[in-house]
Amino acid sequence: TLSIHSFPTRRSSDLRRPLSSLPTPASSTMPPPKKPIHIAICGGGLGGLALAIGLLSSPHITFTIYESAAAFGEIGAGVGFGANSHKAIKLISPALWDRYRTRATFNGWESKSRTWFDFNVGVGEDEGKRIIEVLMDSAETQSTVHRAHFIEELVKFLPKNVAEMKKRVVSIEQPAGEQVRIVFADGTDARADAVIGADGIRSACRAFVVGDDPALQPHFTNAYAYRGLIPMDEAVAELGEEKARNRQMYLGENGHILTFPVAKGNIMNIVAFHGTDKPWEGPWVKQDQKEAMEKDFAGWGAAPSGIIKVRFTPPSPHVLCPQPPINEHS
Repeated sequence: TLSIHSFPTRRSSDLRRPLSSLPTPASSTMPPPKKPIHIAICGGGLGGLALAIGLLSSPHITFTIYESAAAFGEIGAGVGFGANSHKAIKLISPALWDRYRTRATFNGWESKSRTWFDFNVGVGEDEGKRIIEVLMDSAETQSTVHRAHFIEELVKFLPKNVAEMKKRVVSIEQPAGEQVRIVFADGTDARADAVIGADGIRSACRAFVVGDDPALQPHFTNAYAYRGLIPMDEAVAELGEEKARNRQMYLGENGHILTFPVAKGNIMNIVAFHGTDKPWEGPWVKQDQKEAMEKDFAGWGAAPSGIIKVRFTPPSPHVLCPQPPINEHS
């Protein structure tokens, strides 16, 4: 069989033009190299480390993480991740999602795999009565993890020598026509093309953007939260299998308590919220406050009282201070 192929021919006008002036296929044109950018990530918590991992896919971007603590993951307890957080982890890095799954905890019972939380009456004559069981689309719509455990996995993705510890940011400066200057509490400084603040509620980076307007500063919401951890075997002995191994919410006057499993079901995490009409005094995080917790939740029902009396990592009340929204970015 004879097959005939036709080939494009040069027009007579093209014969008089140099080859370099002829149009070239779009596929052969190379984009100019991207300008190198160095970013300072202020804060080595979950947000700062996740950002760093996401930037690894852009070779023209380098970064340095500045963390105020002496090491990553020194503090923290349980944290929860919903559907959007799961999607974000997968988009940042499929490999990171795989590692997260090795640390994530879901409800302990298969029959509770789609239960977000069971909401229960926590005080009064109806104490223990289930108000509602909130169901999710799938078992992986909600997960929990011990913060320190997830930090361990995030750190494994970082190249060497990209983090500096004991670097608490105290101020940011933007000299005209120069790189951004980051000033640290130890008297040193650093420069970067851009600074991203992931340094918590008292962020010096946020202050640089929004200024010192009192209306834009964190403020006490007249509520605080006790946080603690209980070994799962002791939680089961006090509460029973169902309530210890699956996410629960106990509601009462001027407060609520939520519990959920972490550490692959080996620990039960507790967060107990309580309201007050008094101004907050002292540090934003206070240690060894079990007596205060017992006083705040005196008279609550069997399950909440059982949670409070069990031996567990001393609860630390955290003041709840929301960040007002901002409409500008520096």
